[in-house]
Amino acid sequence: MIADGESVLREFRAEDAGIVKQLIDETIDGSYAATYPPKAIEFFKQYHCVEQILADARNGQTLVLQTGAALIGTGTLLGKEIKRMFVAPGAQRRGFGRRLLVALEELARADGLKTIELYASLVARPFYEAMGFRLVKESCVLLDDGERLDCFVMTKDL
Repeated sequence: MIADGESVLREFRAEDAGIVKQLIDETIDGSYAATYPPKAIEFFKQYHCVEQILADARNGQTLVLQTGAALIGTGTLLGKEIKRMFVAPGAQRRGFGRRLLVALEELARADGLKTIELYASLVARPFYEAMGFRLVKESCVLLDDGERLDCFVMTKDL
């Protein structure tokens, strides 16, 4: 556990799953709705279900960031992939995403990784580029009625 006076960065616990799911859904609604079509929003929410949150936490390393009793961020390192990194809309642009990502990169280095990768949303791509990730390829999931979920595969050397 790492505290900075305002927030605490700690390991995920199974009892956090419901709150993490709520954080993810609120972040998707607050940050993605202006960029992605409704079916993409639903796809994101279904993909980040409680069962997947728990499975990735069991198989990888998941961190949560909280201020007081409120969870404001989460991220997972699963193998060499950063997954499910979200910061609550009201906490964005205050350094919390950077703090989470740096902590996940430190875990990756401790695991002996030389590179990490992730899938970035249209919304998150500028953040990851600012953090030193580079675009590997553009990706797309075709949804019902021809809607698209565009994203980017990105990588970073550690």
